[in-house]
Amino acid sequence: MALTRWTKAMEWLAAAADDPRAYERDCRRGGAGIHLLAAGRLWDVLIVPACLGLRAADMLDDLPRVGPGPVLLDGRRREVGFFLPPDPGATWVGDGTRHITQGGWIAAPAPHCR
Repeated sequence: MALTRWTKAMEWLAAAADDPRAYERDCRRGGAGIHLLAAGRLWDVLIVPACLGLRAADMLDDLPRVGPGPVLLDGRRREVGFFLPPDPGATWVGDGTRHITQGGWIAAPAPHCR
């Protein structure tokens, strides 16, 4: 199960990379490199404080028939990033909340990295 999730996440993130094959190669070799991925084409990222994001991720994981999408945890900044369908017109309001869309980039490690 974990390997299937890891593979799906890798393929999903690779699709947004400038060089998808290089991203997949790095992941499969166990590389810990960080890759810049463009937001707004395949997905947007909603970044929220970890205290809210971790609770939301747990609740989504417990819902039947709702497979949660990829989520990034930034332990140093204490933030969680949720990947959402692209919607440049969306507005997200809240303390410490950021919406990364068209023209924005995220730094993402390989799915096997913390």
